[in-house]
Amino acid sequence: MVVAGALLAACSSPGDDVAASPTVTATTAVPVTTRPIDLTTSVPALPAPIVGADLPPPPTPATNTEPSPGVDEPAQRGAPSPLERPTGFARFEPQGAFTEYAPLTGLTFDASLADLAALAVKIDNAPQGQPQFNLADADIVFEENVEGVTRFVAVYHTTMPDRIGPVRSARTGDLDIVAGLNRPILAWSGGNAAVTTKVRGAHEFGWLANLSAQRTDCFWRSGTRGAPHNLMLDPICARESATFAGPARPVFTHGYGEVASAGVPTRDFTVAMSGITPEWRWDSEVGRYLRSQRGGPHVDVDGERIGAENVVVLEVKYVTSAADAQSPEAVTVGFGPATVHRDGVAIAGTWSRVDRFAPITLLDIAGDPLPLAPGITFVELPRRRD
Repeated sequence: MVVAGALLAACSSPGDDVAASPTVTATTAVPVTTRPIDLTTSVPALPAPIVGADLPPPPTPATNTEPSPGVDEPAQRGAPSPLERPTGFARFEPQGAFTEYAPLTGLTFDASLADLAALAVKIDNAPQGQPQFNLADADIVFEENVEGVTRFVAVYHTTMPDRIGPVRSARTGDLDIVAGLNRPILAWSGGNAAVTTKVRGAHEFGWLANLSAQRTDCFWRSGTRGAPHNLMLDPICARESATFAGPARPVFTHGYGEVASAGVPTRDFTVAMSGITPEWRWDSEVGRYLRSQRGGPHVDVDGERIGAENVVVLEVKYVTSAADAQSPEAVTVGFGPATVHRDGVAIAGTWSRVDRFAPITLLDIAGDPLPLAPGITFVELPRRRD
């Protein structure tokens, strides 16, 4: 079931943790009085917010192991001094609404959606986390390397499904990925002490609106699979619970027609990620790229194939996260090689980003702007080869 994004106004965190048709039309808002449930099984009672469970413990070696009381991460106790704030944070004030077109897809849209914030959700991609719930409905999906596997930062704006998941923990590199969305809502399951402190700092300094499963009842567990691969998010609740976020703004430039430089016709290609090699195939009949992984089509829980009008491969450096020596952190501020797949061709170029709040600039090898086709975009973040 899909609920139009026009349902609600732009949003904030209630607490600090833990070639398709170029038209998107909003449907009439329908009051939501019940939480979505899994029809195949009974739903456990909703957990109450875990007040204080996300507070960092005294310094200990950080881990990114996941489980917790009712949600996905370990309970974290022992409040730090109020003066112990993250360093390196600059205050960010969001810009106004972007009204020229749907900011994340480049499609025409109902202007009433312009004031809505982007909802960025950390989504599982472990084998046990498949199939995902409504990953196909995201406007933009970033795939990043974590510990021997990948996870998604799925960004929703013009289409709001009835549930999203499985939701998992954040990583420090996610802060730079989402900061360019003009203070979005970040929905995540929680994290270790260092990650939690970073996300709380990002909220305090206006980079994002923090929505953690440790501090809200917008999350619940599905009975269709085991923890920690079954944490669901109610996106309507997420918007209602957040009034601090800014209106979504473009991450990339979109454009109709031919791109400035000729691309190389490419029907099939793969991307080398941690523990997985996603495969993409251009389907000229539907005008989009279709994704496969782990030997078969990548589909949502309802059988919908994961696909996109654009697949953007940004080669990025990975450094060791300060929050966990075992955790890689994608560096998405700077520059590097890029390949844009759109309209059945591959176009080589570069990506650059002057700071974490800036959009990503794509140029072809001649140095000309490289716009994306209007539609859904899937961003792959493999390790830079040089």
